[in-house]
Amino acid sequence: MNTIYFDEWEFRRIVDLFFVDPYEAKERFLIYFKKYPKDYLAYSYYAALLIILNQLDDAEKILKYVISISSNDKDFCSLIERNIRLYDNIAITQLKLFLYQGRYEEAYQFFLDHPEHFSHDNYYAFSLYCKKKLGLLTGKREDAGTYILKQIFEYRENDFIVHIQRHLADYNANLEHPNCSIFASDFPIFEILTEIKKYIPSHQKINHGYYDNLYVFKYDSCGRDTNKIVDYFKILTFHNTSEFITMCPSLNSEHLPYIDLNFLNKNHFNSQSRVKKMSQIDKFNRKYFIK
Repeated sequence: MNTIYFDEWEFRRIVDLFFVDPYEAKERFLIYFKKYPKDYLAYSYYAALLIILNQLDDAEKILKYVISISSNDKDFCSLIERNIRLYDNIAITQLKLFLYQGRYEEAYQFFLDHPEHFSHDNYYAFSLYCKKKLGLLTGKREDAGTYILKQIFEYRENDFIVHIQRHLADYNANLEHPNCSIFASDFPIFEILTEIKKYIPSHQKINHGYYDNLYVFKYDSCGRDTNKIVDYFKILTFHNTSEFITMCPSLNSEHLPYIDLNFLNKNHFNSQSRVKKMSQIDKFNRKYFIK
């Protein structure tokens, strides 16, 4: 029966491409469905992939198809483990769809009706995000908890600036366990931050999670990711805003939509000076915190 309904190995290889090359993943799914047209779990993941690609109307159609047809297929229903995974993924994908479509009342009600599909931390973050969008927030920002929860409650750019210091070379120089993703010491971060604000928000985004967008920028030798020199870095923002969540060098981004910023290289690397350079941490403090 398994050979009729699905191929787990091939399915997982496609899912692994979601944030490496989502366009290739889409093409592979279309080939996969010709061989396994009744793999409803794969169809639910295909709907999730379409959300990533911001093809929300198509994602909604696929999700409705999966919900309507899967429960009537007795043979597929006999695959207990795959059915459990299916309905869990349907719930997660439905929530993503509500949030990216801006249907916050429906998303909030969905939390209340289906808490079993979400961890406590995720449940609280989604709930806080929806309450903010619906104008229902109460309490104080300081009590929200983690960095991301505070930023959901009330966005502050200085908190983002402090947050990304952990990806600077100077910050990591003397750490026993440095970050795995670090910008090069001569990466012109201030010029970059100024420049990228011109492109965000834009159609170049992909939908990364539940309420965030991913943008990719090309800047040769911008840093390291897991000890490999990389030519791309990524930015996460809250959906359809220029409110930054995080920023870091990134492996395996060449197949994602990106904006090339290499025209800024000459302004930075061609200027040689014997004057002692100020560290990135000192530059951050002087630019953002010293008045």
